[in-house]
Amino acid sequence: NGPMMAVNIVQSTFLIVFLASEAKGIYPFQNITLPWSTRVSDLVGRLTLQEKIAQLQHGGAAAMTPAPSIGRLGIQPFVWGSECVTGLGTDDVDPHGTAFPQSLAMAATFDPMLVKQASTVIATELRGQNNKDLKNNYYGYHHGISCWSPVVNIDRHPLWGRNQETFGECPVLSSFMARAFVTGLQGNNTRYLSALAACKHLDVYGGPEATRRQFNAQVTQHDLVSTFLPAFEECANAGALGYMCSFNAIRGVPACANYRTMTFYPREQWNFTGYIVSDQDAIYTIATDHHYVDNETYAAAAALNNGCDIEDADDDKAVAFYHLQDALKQGLLSMDRIDESVARLFYVRMRLGEFDPAEMNPYRQINESVIESPAHVAVAQATAEASVVLLKNTGLLPLTLTQSSYVCMIGPFGDDAALMYGKYAPHGSQNLTITYKEAIEAEVNQTGSRFRFEPGCSNNFCTDLDVKAVTAATQGCDVILLAVGTGATVEREEHDRTSLELPGQQNQLIDTVLAAGATNIAIVITTAGPVSMTNYSQSLQVAAILDCIYLGQTSGAALSALLMGRTSPSGRLPFSWPKSLDQLPSISNYTMKGRTYRYNQSNVLYPFGHGLSYSTFAYSNLQLPNTVQPCNGFNVSVTVHNDGTMDAFEPVQAYLSWPDVSSAPVYQLASVQRVWVPAQSTRTVTLQIRNKELVTVQELMCFEPLQDYVIEGDALTTVAAATPQDCCASCCQHGDACEAYRFTNQSCELLNHRRRGRSAPGTVSADVAPAQMILQQTLTVYVGGGLPDRTSNLSDQVSVVETVHYRDCKV
Repeated sequence: NGPMMAVNIVQSTFLIVFLASEAKGIYPFQNITLPWSTRVSDLVGRLTLQEKIAQLQHGGAAAMTPAPSIGRLGIQPFVWGSECVTGLGTDDVDPHGTAFPQSLAMAATFDPMLVKQASTVIATELRGQNNKDLKNNYYGYHHGISCWSPVVNIDRHPLWGRNQETFGECPVLSSFMARAFVTGLQGNNTRYLSALAACKHLDVYGGPEATRRQFNAQVTQHDLVSTFLPAFEECANAGALGYMCSFNAIRGVPACANYRTMTFYPREQWNFTGYIVSDQDAIYTIATDHHYVDNETYAAAAALNNGCDIEDADDDKAVAFYHLQDALKQGLLSMDRIDESVARLFYVRMRLGEFDPAEMNPYRQINESVIESPAHVAVAQATAEASVVLLKNTGLLPLTLTQSSYVCMIGPFGDDAALMYGKYAPHGSQNLTITYKEAIEAEVNQTGSRFRFEPGCSNNFCTDLDVKAVTAATQGCDVILLAVGTGATVEREEHDRTSLELPGQQNQLIDTVLAAGATNIAIVITTAGPVSMTNYSQSLQVAAILDCIYLGQTSGAALSALLMGRTSPSGRLPFSWPKSLDQLPSISNYTMKGRTYRYNQSNVLYPFGHGLSYSTFAYSNLQLPNTVQPCNGFNVSVTVHNDGTMDAFEPVQAYLSWPDVSSAPVYQLASVQRVWVPAQSTRTVTLQIRNKELVTVQELMCFEPLQDYVIEGDALTTVAAATPQDCCASCCQHGDACEAYRFTNQSCELLNHRRRGRSAPGTVSADVAPAQMILQQTLTVYVGGGLPDRTSNLSDQVSVVETVHYRDCKV
């Protein structure tokens, strides 16, 4: 009688609360005393089928936003999908808040705490704007507090147009930055989210852009788990309640119809409880471009059944979820599955405080006065200053000016506010943007020195290069600042770069300055990745090179502070800067062999983690334990001394290597801490190395799925097997080709593609995935100011005392 009595008590309690809620004139889903799950269940249970499906259809732009209101229940429209990657607003779409540097620049700070400050500001401004909009009953595109940010894909090829949106090439650094961005954006209130983070794009996506709606990323299981998934898992661990699936297919299965991408890893392995949205038109193209299923009805069923909850469509002509009711009638999906997705959407809306009294939610008290406030702009400038990477300096910087000094700036990036921004930036802040020329000219004039500016051409392709004007502008200059770069017209979503060369005639502009005999040249590069600099880095005429990754509205102020020595550069490259593309795999080849600092140390002009300071630092007294329990991780202590005459930040970096594991990275970042060290002072720094960073990917392992799902086609083979364990062993022998298996009647069918939305032979018995192991072995730990072999690092060894599966450490 015990269990039945408990059920009756729960049902009676719910009925009492339900009746009490009705008596007060509110629905149970509006009752703040009830658990989230009870409130969500009540709300979903009150919706008609048409109302439910309408919520699933409206996650997009233009005609597909906002999600419609449900007047009879007092439910207001809801805007999904604000681009929050660098601030409130995007491109030429209102509204516009403080414009931070691009995500790649945030990664260059090597300072997760600074990134958390930035995303906290972004969330605050989102709330200020949204609270104003709610008062005015306005629900426009990009005016919501549901962010489709951050982008945590890997910068795996320098030509990919979307590198600027990522946190760089390192899955560990990307993980640190993802956690910082998510926790800052969503806030620290125990009940409500400040804004909603959705990490994108699940999960193997990184070019080529031109064919992304048809492209099939052939990735090994090893690379999938060790490179592409860690930052996405970190998002779930940090509490993110959203993901976006990508355009492309992964090993033959479109990402937005991929069970492994959307369910097996996020929900079954990482305990993710939020919602998943498609990228724009990515469900529709399951049928039209990938030809994975026969029509849009099957595409809708494949997406919903495999874990995609809401569709982002560009307009109402490409909405696959318009066919959900047909799919339901044909038995391709169940009512329970529709309810599950609707419940996820309303759960995150509840967590934003939509159905609670406004006075309960501290984020509802924020008003629009916070937008672009001086305090917020100061955080943006601090982020910009920390992100600038000094690649070369032979002593020119910081500048020492006298009243007789002549500073000249040449180049199209000197005084063009639009070129200070990458893609998805709040361009409306351009009226407040301080360009390089404006800030530096004002500062030079204050010293009594002279300043000259010559753009040399009128656009970033330098189509109208004026050689005569450039040559004349070099005359009499004590210092020449060459402002060159790429720009969002060259690299952005849907547009990859075609080479490492600067666009158009910008190289000719630089060569013209060199041919004029100029010296004391500092090249200021505004770009989201490496450009060809090998010859210029070796030139004696070029005394300094700085990399500025689309710094946003405080671009000029940040650069001026660094050039004039008010602060020392502390940015570090979040990507490798190759000498050429000769030894890199093509952008369509998804192997990690030969890519990034983890698997390629050759052909690099400037390595990952590289960056110079105006000061010098000495490391000593490295301390770490002799042995470590694998699930505990460990701490590393080191003494850092500033030998220079200038106070400065130093990003202290710890790397690991696995000498006895052939498949492990050459080196891998394990921890980083950006510390302030006054001149001639010493700091003791403690770095935490988590157990997650000790993991290496080993042989394939078998997992029981948490729910049955059907698959079709592409059976590798059928083999005899006495037990499910024999079936698993056979699957593992096929390596990456075998993704799942089905054991029935002494027979084992090995499979490698899963589909839903067509007839299928049965349900999968188990999944196969690489084992994430912490091995009993001796690790080498390196600590210093950059990558081992490129800087003077301290090193020591630590022994892991036993072998465990990382999954077991999380239990």
